[in-house]
Amino acid sequence: MLGFHKMKNLPDSIVNLVNLQVLNLIGGESLQELPRGIKKLVNLKHLDLDRTSWKNLRHIPKGIGELKFLQTLPIFVVGKRSSCSGNGEIAGAELNELEGLNALCGELIITGLGNVHSLKKSVGRVTRA
Repeated sequence: MLGFHKMKNLPDSIVNLVNLQVLNLIGGESLQELPRGIKKLVNLKHLDLDRTSWKNLRHIPKGIGELKFLQTLPIFVVGKRSSCSGNGEIAGAELNELEGLNALCGELIITGLGNVHSLKKSVGRVTRA
Protein backbone atom coordinates (compact mmCIF):
# COMPACT_ATOMS: atom_id res chain seq x y z
CA MET A 1 0.00 0.00 0.00
CA LEU A 2 1.25 3.45 -0.81
CA GLY A 3 1.84 5.93 2.00
CA PHE A 4 -0.39 8.64 0.60
CA HIS A 5 -2.90 9.36 3.37
CA LYS A 6 -2.59 13.14 3.02
CA MET A 7 -2.04 13.27 -0.75
CA LYS A 8 -4.72 14.83 -2.95
CA ASN A 9 -3.36 13.28 -6.14
CA LEU A 10 -1.28 10.24 -6.91
CA PRO A 11 1.87 10.95 -8.89
CA ASP A 12 1.26 10.72 -12.63
CA SER A 13 4.33 8.50 -12.92
CA ILE A 14 2.40 5.63 -11.34
CA VAL A 15 0.86 4.94 -14.76
CA ASN A 16 4.27 3.80 -15.97
CA LEU A 17 3.85 0.64 -13.87
CA VAL A 18 2.14 -1.15 -16.76
CA ASN A 19 2.37 -4.56 -15.06
CA LEU A 20 0.65 -3.32 -11.89
CA GLN A 21 -2.32 -5.56 -11.09
CA VAL A 22 -3.50 -4.21 -7.72
CA LEU A 23 -3.70 -0.55 -6.70
CA ASN A 24 -4.73 -0.39 -3.06
CA LEU A 25 -5.85 3.14 -2.16
CA ILE A 26 -7.76 2.27 1.01
CA GLY A 27 -7.49 4.95 3.67
CA GLY A 28 -6.55 7.87 1.43
CA GLU A 29 -8.99 10.34 2.95
CA SER A 30 -7.54 13.34 1.06
CA LEU A 31 -7.56 11.70 -2.38
CA GLN A 32 -9.30 13.92 -4.96
CA GLU A 33 -8.04 12.61 -8.29
CA LEU A 34 -6.66 9.47 -9.84
CA PRO A 35 -3.93 9.82 -12.49
CA ARG A 36 -5.23 11.01 -15.88
CA GLY A 37 -3.28 8.34 -17.73
CA ILE A 38 -4.84 5.49 -15.75
CA LYS A 39 -5.69 3.71 -19.01
CA LYS A 40 -1.97 2.90 -19.36
CA LEU A 41 -2.30 0.44 -16.46
CA VAL A 42 -3.44 -2.21 -18.94
CA ASN A 43 -2.91 -5.13 -16.53
CA LEU A 44 -4.76 -3.56 -13.60
CA LYS A 45 -7.26 -5.99 -12.08
CA HIS A 46 -8.13 -4.37 -8.77
CA LEU A 47 -8.53 -0.69 -7.95
CA ASP A 48 -9.32 -0.86 -4.25
CA LEU A 49 -10.96 2.17 -2.67
CA ASP A 50 -13.05 2.44 0.48
CA ARG A 51 -15.53 5.14 1.51
CA THR A 52 -12.72 7.07 3.18
CA SER A 53 -10.74 7.01 -0.06
CA TRP A 54 -13.47 8.11 -2.44
CA LYS A 55 -15.49 10.58 -0.38
CA ASN A 56 -13.51 13.48 -1.93
CA LEU A 57 -12.91 11.89 -5.34
CA ARG A 58 -13.97 14.37 -8.04
CA HIS A 59 -14.28 11.92 -10.94
CA ILE A 60 -12.93 8.75 -12.47
CA PRO A 61 -10.40 9.57 -15.22
CA LYS A 62 -11.25 9.22 -18.91
CA GLY A 63 -9.98 5.96 -20.32
CA ILE A 64 -10.94 3.75 -17.38
CA GLY A 65 -13.13 1.78 -19.80
CA GLU A 66 -9.99 0.59 -21.61
CA LEU A 67 -8.89 -1.48 -18.59
CA LYS A 68 -10.26 -4.78 -19.93
CA PHE A 69 -8.97 -6.87 -16.99
CA LEU A 70 -10.37 -4.61 -14.25
CA GLN A 71 -12.39 -6.72 -11.80
CA THR A 72 -12.63 -4.41 -8.78
CA LEU A 73 -13.88 -0.84 -9.04
CA PRO A 74 -16.09 -0.03 -6.05
CA ILE A 75 -17.00 3.52 -7.13
CA PHE A 76 -17.58 5.29 -10.42
CA VAL A 77 -17.83 9.08 -10.18
CA VAL A 78 -19.24 10.50 -13.43
CA GLY A 79 -17.23 13.44 -14.77
CA LYS A 80 -18.80 16.84 -15.25
CA ARG A 81 -18.51 19.60 -17.77
CA SER A 82 -15.54 21.84 -17.14
CA SER A 83 -16.60 25.43 -16.46
CA CYS A 84 -13.09 26.61 -17.40
CA SER A 85 -13.19 25.43 -21.00
CA GLY A 86 -15.38 27.23 -23.48
CA ASN A 87 -16.06 24.03 -25.41
CA GLY A 88 -17.80 22.28 -22.51
CA GLU A 89 -15.23 19.49 -22.31
CA ILE A 90 -16.04 16.70 -19.87
CA ALA A 91 -13.59 16.45 -16.97
CA GLY A 92 -13.40 12.75 -16.21
CA ALA A 93 -15.07 9.60 -17.45
CA GLU A 94 -18.58 9.51 -18.79
CA LEU A 95 -21.04 6.74 -18.01
CA ASN A 96 -20.46 5.01 -21.37
CA GLU A 97 -16.98 3.94 -20.21
CA LEU A 98 -18.65 1.26 -18.09
CA GLU A 99 -19.48 -0.62 -21.32
CA GLY A 100 -15.86 -1.70 -21.73
CA LEU A 101 -15.50 -3.03 -18.19
CA ASN A 102 -16.81 -6.55 -18.78
CA ALA A 103 -14.66 -8.21 -16.10
CA LEU A 104 -16.09 -6.16 -13.20
CA CYS A 105 -17.35 -8.18 -10.24
CA GLY A 106 -19.04 -7.24 -7.00
CA GLU A 107 -20.67 -3.98 -6.00
CA LEU A 108 -20.31 -0.78 -7.97
CA ILE A 109 -21.55 2.53 -6.60
CA ILE A 110 -22.19 5.19 -9.26
CA THR A 111 -22.22 8.81 -8.15
CA GLY A 112 -22.38 12.09 -10.03
CA LEU A 113 -25.38 11.03 -12.12
CA GLY A 114 -26.42 14.69 -12.17
CA ASN A 115 -23.43 15.21 -14.46
CA VAL A 116 -24.82 12.94 -17.19
CA HIS A 117 -25.36 15.19 -20.19
CA SER A 118 -27.10 12.84 -22.59
CA LEU A 119 -28.52 9.50 -21.53
CA LYS A 120 -28.54 8.13 -25.09
CA LYS A 121 -24.87 8.95 -25.58
CA SER A 122 -23.82 7.91 -22.07
CA VAL A 123 -25.52 4.55 -21.79
CA GLY A 124 -25.15 2.64 -25.02
CA ARG A 125 -26.50 -0.80 -24.43
CA VAL A 126 -26.05 -2.20 -20.99
CA THR A 127 -27.19 -5.81 -20.97
CA ARG A 128 -25.48 -7.19 -17.88
CA ALA A 129 -27.52 -8.91 -15.23
